[in-house]
Amino acid sequence: MTDKQKLFAEQYSIDFNLIRAYMAAYPNCKNIDAAVRGAEKILKKDEVKCYLEKCAKMKHKNIAEEDEVMAYLTSVMRGEEKDEIAIRTGRDCQEIAQIKPDTKDRMKAAELLAKRYCLGEEKDFIQSVIIREDLNDEGN
Repeated sequence: MTDKQKLFAEQYSIDFNLIRAYMAAYPNCKNIDAAVRGAEKILKKDEVKCYLEKCAKMKHKNIAEEDEVMAYLTSVMRGEEKDEIAIRTGRDCQEIAQIKPDTKDRMKAAELLAKRYCLGEEKDFIQSVIIREDLNDEGN
């Protein structure tokens, strides 16, 4: 694979825009139709396909999955995660100490988990139904 093909693949993996990626790799190309044809030709090459798959795996590895986020929020809410703070131990000395997250952080984690599981929305729904029924009874 040439350097230009590699650059094209990297640019293409950003937003999957054939024309923009081709024009970035081949700046002398000014014709959109030629860019599309050239990009399609490059995408058919096996080494480019393999490189794009490798790029996709690298991106996927850097993004947290839903269960990972939920496990982290749960551990913060339970106080299992530790924050690191610097504590001064002498004139020019300090140590790193680990402390539990404060109540504010634990409450925020609980709030985010509650939003994810739609906790509390049923009460709002029930209240709106009761209010509407009361209005209908008064109107009749």
